[in-house]
Amino acid sequence: MDYIDSFCIGEFGDEFIFQESGIRGYLSYTIYVYGGERDIPHFHVIKPADNFECCVCIYEPKYFDHEGKTSMLNSKERKILNEFLKATSKINRGFSNWQAIEFLWNYANLKKGETPKQSTKSQQPDYTKMVDSIHKYK
Repeated sequence: MDYIDSFCIGEFGDEFIFQESGIRGYLSYTIYVYGGERDIPHFHVIKPADNFECCVCIYEPKYFDHEGKTSMLNSKERKILNEFLKATSKINRGFSNWQAIEFLWNYANLKKGETPKQSTKSQQPDYTKMVDSIHKYK
């Protein structure tokens, strides 16, 4: 697919421990937000080495089927993703990675003059609660 805009939110690639939770993990995923992506606010989680790609909703802890991008994270990976999204963004200082995703989605996908559907008071859902099923939007 040819995307209008492409924003890399962050990359995982080393073993690390999140200080808040003590969770240790190793990931080599990259998170992207693209422009020209229809009406469902979401981000892409990609691991090119394994041909892995899934789409995750921004405002709900759900995967969705977006043109066959239907890989899923296991429970440990969901915990690490959740912690990464809470962490301070390197591309948008003063915001979490999740807030950067929300901002960039709105920037890249809203039509001129359109206002975001969610308020600035919206909160990150708990992505550890995603289940192993793909939600189909119509």
